[in-house]
Amino acid sequence: MERGTMQALITSAAIAVPSAVGLGVMAPEVLGILYPAQSDEVAVCIAPLRWLMAGMVCLCVSYPLFSMLQAVGKPAAPLKIMLFGTAVKLLGNLLLIPLMGVSGAALSTTLCYVGILLLALRAYLKSSGLCLPFVPFGKTAYSGAMCGGAAFLARSAAYRAGASPFTALIFSALAGAAVYIFLIRGLIGRLR
Repeated sequence: MERGTMQALITSAAIAVPSAVGLGVMAPEVLGILYPAQSDEVAVCIAPLRWLMAGMVCLCVSYPLFSMLQAVGKPAAPLKIMLFGTAVKLLGNLLLIPLMGVSGAALSTTLCYVGILLLALRAYLKSSGLCLPFVPFGKTAYSGAMCGGAAFLARSAAYRAGASPFTALIFSALAGAAVYIFLIRGLIGRLR
């Protein structure tokens, strides 16, 4: 049961972490390519998109936990946890939007998903009696951070060489992916 739990959670994190880090680092380029005619809107959306990325990771990891909670006989727990998350989101919106604007809404969403993940993990560990090691999650986070650093450095080098935003995006994504795969390959191999 512990091995299956770790496989599900690490696989979710291994996909979500580099996606979130990469999108956070490359937010201006991604938004600029997707919405080339709306530069003012893109400028406003860069910071909120970055605020959302930590929440995205938490959301991706919490979904397998919801299935696992149902498997250990707690089918009502995900609903209760989501209701708590909704309350956090509402309270966060009321407090943070007046202070931070659109970024406040993004931050309240991230806080909502962090709360959901923590409650789901707590409920699952309590119900299953498992004690999961933290090290694989730390390695995943470290690999994701290095992925983001490589993407940032590659983007900077591409712009110094006179590259377009699209070329810088591709170059950064490839550099980040190469570093991430190099660092994470051993961890994923051990989970099989």
